[in-house]
Amino acid sequence: MHSLGTDEHWWLKEEKQFSVLLYKKRDEEKVQDYQGIHTRLRRVYYSLELLEPGNPDKETQKLFDDLKRFVEELPLGTFAPYFTTDTRVMTGRYYRVTVNKCGWLIEDYL
Repeated sequence: MHSLGTDEHWWLKEEKQFSVLLYKKRDEEKVQDYQGIHTRLRRVYYSLELLEPGNPDKETQKLFDDLKRFVEELPLGTFAPYFTTDTRVMTGRYYRVTVNKCGWLIEDYL
């Protein structure tokens, strides 16, 4: 779906590949009430963390930033959780992203 909504890949001269961690992110705000300061949740959404390469070039960073903006606009519930054998929920998912002139390929590699 991301390939349809962006043209960030058309200018690439060579294929780029990077790894990311997808996780739920909570946007919090501090509020003051008569008992002190409390944290209140405003919204929950997804975000990405760049794992590899450690020092991305400008093109890779631009592609990652574009994908991160896209992912942060997805509604909660887009990604089904993974469960461990002892029924705990895994808090993140790992993806390998390959981008070339043809588009984006995002592979789950857990």
